[in-house]
Amino acid sequence: MTSILNIAAKNPDLAIDLVVLFNYEKNEVLFNAAVRNIQNWDDIEQSSRLPFVFYNTSTNSFKLREKLLVRLKSKDSFLNALTSYLADNKENIIKTNGIPHATLEKAIAYLLQLGFTGKEDIDIQSDKSYLLLNNIYVSHPELKDSFQKNKYYGYPSLEKYSKDYELLQEGNQEKIYSTIIDPDGFTNLRKDKNTSSQIIQKIKTGEKIEVLDQSGDWWLVVSKEGKKGYVHKSRIQSK
Repeated sequence: MTSILNIAAKNPDLAIDLVVLFNYEKNEVLFNAAVRNIQNWDDIEQSSRLPFVFYNTSTNSFKLREKLLVRLKSKDSFLNALTSYLADNKENIIKTNGIPHATLEKAIAYLLQLGFTGKEDIDIQSDKSYLLLNNIYVSHPELKDSFQKNKYYGYPSLEKYSKDYELLQEGNQEKIYSTIIDPDGFTNLRKDKNTSSQIIQKIKTGEKIEVLDQSGDWWLVVSKEGKKGYVHKSRIQSK
């Protein structure tokens, strides 16, 4: 075994295979040699990518490789590419490997948190970790919603910068206003998208409303009193 470790320590590809594919982390010389020689994400074969995140076992335990990932933090381009790979291929990875949705999403959350670890007062215009977070949320808004639902898995920096992202999105979003037009003189602001739903308030014809979502027959709006609900689009005068 000693001779194999000595050879592997001098052979970058063998060192990486032993550590990543065979989970060998006990020998620090070998482990350091593997980490040192992990460079270009595009050079990693498809079948060898997931073991960088979870230990490669036959038991489907999907235990996160925190020791390896922490050491890869200094290689931000590699780690960012790995994180994007998980987010962009989430459904296929889950289907092919039988990974629970929550397990993979938590791994993505961990990687995003790892990118922020040790940083304070980042410049969100240039920080690579924040730009990665931004790109993932733009491409996969369901991940943002899932993280929020799961209280960001207890990762404080992920929560902080996710909330910063939301504030920026709200600030950049141009508000849309329309007017209520109903021959009855008022229309009902409802809790859900149907005529049987609870009435939140009555809005008079001629009153201005802010339109948050125009998709479908029922639009999500905010009344001048600040109450949010749905109004049928036939009762709204579009500009």
